[in-house]
Amino acid sequence: MTTAAVEVVIGVIPSAKTKTGMFSTAAYTLVVTNYRLIFAESPGNGFVDPSQVRQLKVERKWRSAGSDDDNSQAYLRIIIETTAGKTTYDTDGETPNANDAKLLFSRTFGPLVR
Repeated sequence: MTTAAVEVVIGVIPSAKTKTGMFSTAAYTLVVTNYRLIFAESPGNGFVDPSQVRQLKVERKWRSAGSDDDNSQAYLRIIIETTAGKTTYDTDGETPNANDAKLLFSRTFGPLVR
């Protein structure tokens, strides 16, 4: 008798947005499991597993909150390069921070995380 491997959620990155057109975006919750990255969205979901990923980058960026430079906000830029192409996701804030996000992704994608 064989036991099926259980997929376990390791962590979540909420509100990751990607451009879908000149003036439109789609927001996803990035769900990292021990086997893959799931792009949870309503009405549909998608996923990538490590065999499809060439590189996964996490960068800390700053966006201006107006004309005053003191009001800039940190956010994460997550760039996923797969065999099908490259997609960029920006978060609404820096939760988790860049190092924690890299650690989270590296638990599934190992050395592919930069």
